[in-house]
This record gives sequence, structure tokens and C-alpha cells, in this order.
Amino acid sequence: MEQLGFDGSLGVLSFTRYVNEKHDCGMDEYVKGLMGEEDFYTYKKTLIDLKPE
Repeated sequence: MEQLGFDGSLGVLSFTRYVNEKHDCGMDEYVKGLMGEEDFYTYKKTLIDLKPE
């Protein structure tokens, strides 16, 4: 990341996660921002439906 510089590091997941956590934004909020709210809830429902009992 040091070689990429700040602008090059913006797409690196570990850096993005660090910045989001510093701003109190967890991984769910980050993914929801990428996918959109409707798709995110569909994804979460799919995970719950696939969970073995």
C-alpha cells in the first residue's frame, strides 16, 4: 500500500475497512453501500434461508 500512495489505496479492502471502522461504519454498512439497500436485504435473507437448522 505504501507504494500505491493514498489514492491507490482507496480500493484496498483492508484500508477501506480500517477507514470505515474509524468512522463507525461496519462491514454490513459498507456492503450495503456497494450493493444498494434492496439487494443487500435480499442477500441477507438468502443467507438466513440457506442456514442449516
